[in-house]
Amino acid sequence: MFITNLKIVHYKSFLNSGEIHFRQGVNVIVGKNNAGKTALFETLSLSFENKPHLSEETKPQFNSVLNTQSFIEIECQFEIDELEEVFQENKQHGLYTKMGHSNPRTTAENFLSWVEEDRRIHFNFYHGGNLEYAWLNGEQKAQKNVQLSALRLPPDIRNANLTHSNTLQKTAVPSNQLLANLFETMVRENIFVFRAERFNVGQCEFGNSNILEPDASNLPEVLNYLQSSPNLFEDFNQLVNYIFPDVIHVSVRPHENKLVKVFVQTQINLNRDDLAIPLQESGTGIGQVLAILYIVVTARSPKVVVIDEPQSFLHPDAIYRMFEVLNKYPNHQYIISTHSPIIISASNPQNIIQIKKENGASKPYRIDKIE
Repeated sequence: MFITNLKIVHYKSFLNSGEIHFRQGVNVIVGKNNAGKTALFETLSLSFENKPHLSEETKPQFNSVLNTQSFIEIECQFEIDELEEVFQENKQHGLYTKMGHSNPRTTAENFLSWVEEDRRIHFNFYHGGNLEYAWLNGEQKAQKNVQLSALRLPPDIRNANLTHSNTLQKTAVPSNQLLANLFETMVRENIFVFRAERFNVGQCEFGNSNILEPDASNLPEVLNYLQSSPNLFEDFNQLVNYIFPDVIHVSVRPHENKLVKVFVQTQINLNRDDLAIPLQESGTGIGQVLAILYIVVTARSPKVVVIDEPQSFLHPDAIYRMFEVLNKYPNHQYIISTHSPIIISASNPQNIIQIKKENGASKPYRIDKIE
């Protein structure tokens, strides 16, 4: 999955951003202090507060009441393998059999054909992370501008040669609410937001999951799972060492009270485990990089990695090395905020967006790269 468009309405410095277009690969957000970069990144977490835009337009008089609510419209594009996996994992609900098939792959193919060739789904998220609407190509096909939760899939969804003349009935059925919930879950689980602050995720409860939480709170758990595959874990460690030459090896060990804890070895002698340093006592930025590398190295489908001001927690040399690694995984989407020319140079972005303040409101502008 990756984000194709974002629109921010009535949130902090954004009155109405209009459509902000993103591309697969590296997208860089630039702007002066207080331009609105952080506000944009907060909305990408999908769990932002209700902080309506303050201006004479929204509050014309001193005693005027703010009746607006903060929300975003976000458009995401999905891959067929992602949909097949969702249908397969939820076969116990009978979702794809209700859609006319006993085969999740065929169901995914026909669903995408029905959605149209761009495979995009639109969502409206209000403050607090509440999903209000999800719809299919509403701007292109008026008859498809209905909520997924109130959507009855046409009987001939089983036909791989669907035409777009099918009319959709606004009839609520349980499987359709499940469909909306599944897509909402996919969006939430595929966006990872890394803020410009110290990353205190050095330990967590023991578990057997290999799925990183969107806030990376279970990083020790997934690294412990990865450690059970020695070759893959060694490849992971080599990338860590390339970005941070002083970090020789990373390991995960059992800790008290059923916890697992990440340790960083900076000594060449790996047999001296007693000299390893807990991750939370290691340098700023190492935790973020461990989580980012885990995502891009292990993910089976494209993910959205959002990084706020990486120059605030990484040395310029580590920045160049990290983006050299990330550019080897161009199937993922990276959205980076910065005011540093080093980031722009190192990341070689496919898309640059500048946020400017105009009459007190933040506005996005696309910048063409100078080759």
